Amino acid sequence: MSTIACLAGYIEVTLGKLDYHSGTKSCRAAFFFTFTSYGISMMNLCLIGLDRYFFIVRPLSLFYRRYKKYLLFTGVLSIWLVAISVNIPMFKYIAVTPNDTILCDFPSIADSISVSVYIIVLTIVIFVIPGSIILGIYSRIIAFQKSYSRPGQFTEIQLLQQKLKNKRFIKTLFFISTSYILTGWPFFASMLGMVVSQKSVFMVRQTNVVEFLFLLASHMITTSISILNPFLYFKFDSNVRQRSSLLLRRLQLFRSLRRHHHITPVSSTTHISPNFARNTNY
Repeated sequence: MSTIACLAGYIEVTLGKLDYHSGTKSCRAAFFFTFTSYGISMMNLCLIGLDRYFFIVRPLSLFYRRYKKYLLFTGVLSIWLVAISVNIPMFKYIAVTPNDTILCDFPSIADSISVSVYIIVLTIVIFVIPGSIILGIYSRIIAFQKSYSRPGQFTEIQLLQQKLKNKRFIKTLFFISTSYILTGWPFFASMLGMVVSQKSVFMVRQTNVVEFLFLLASHMITTSISILNPFLYFKFDSNVRQRSSLLLRRLQLFRSLRRHHHITPVSSTTHISPNFARNTNY
């Protein structure tokens, strides 16, 4: 969604057809879809982390095993509702300035306290809370993996292999959790800096070009995590790779079945010679 919205905005900018009203509409749509996608990605990570916590740390939990599908469905539905709801005010607060119709901004941040409150709430809902939950869940999983020892008697080679496996797993969890936090904090820190200084993006560009460039770079890095999300999990999560390969095999089987059904059977007509017909009358 965010990629399509941004692409549409870039096309309009390239064609040079943006006035104040069309520029404001494009910015609002782009920011809404971008940060809705970002919020969904971050909160989905919390849901994935919670599922892994019960799978690894509490695999015998009867409550989670009994209500897992219901909890996951409710969680996904709640994530979409929260992400959409918290980003709807973008259509009110995001706009461009008459001096620059391609720069998306919070132009009334210095005049309205509600804009500052909204930025703070947005940062807490789609970054601070999900980031804290991700770090908390993965920290517990890492602590459990470090102290976990499989029951039974094993050789030194088996113990060493298990230790290396746990080490790789911990490194994977640490990389995934920290990557989302480190790519998100520069932009949201810049947003909170705008709240403290009461300066819009346009005002920042007028006063400090370096800070303005940092703000743009942090925005691109933060929003790119929605695109990098599946690649990170495909790279570092063996379960994702296995399920992805299974899905691809099913898709290939489905395509082959469709191709087979689309083949039209050819009916051949047999030509019977007159001599053969006469011979069969005897």
